[in-house]
Amino acid sequence: MTKSTLHVVFSDSAAGLLRRALRKAGRTGQVLSFSDNLSFGPINPPDSQIRLEWKKQHLGAALQDWDWLPAKTSEFWSIALSASEQLIVWTSRRTTLEYSGFLEWVWRCGNKTYDVVDLTDAVTEGRCLTGRLNKVAW
Repeated sequence: MTKSTLHVVFSDSAAGLLRRALRKAGRTGQVLSFSDNLSFGPINPPDSQIRLEWKKQHLGAALQDWDWLPAKTSEFWSIALSASEQLIVWTSRRTTLEYSGFLEWVWRCGNKTYDVVDLTDAVTEGRCLTGRLNKVAW
């Protein structure tokens, strides 16, 4: 029997892209997304409520627009740290949003075993609506 897989990413847009890629490849597995952007604001202590207050004070963020974030962050860490599935963590050092989330992952996971897919040097090709071929570095 094959062990199920939990794919971990550090942005909701990456989660959508990975879900689509897995479907297209005929692969299964749950995708778990970390929604907080740790590339700005206070990160020590790692408390999403403190970060939410900082966003309100320094960025003028409306609390009602971001009040979901502390619960979603807590849910992410609860699922991620208790997972029994094979863990595959996807990241890129070219994206501060993803890399800062990955560094938090490494710090919190301690000795937990996981595989890493580092897309830093990956290049993909695709055609835009005009038919022109585009290459994208992640």
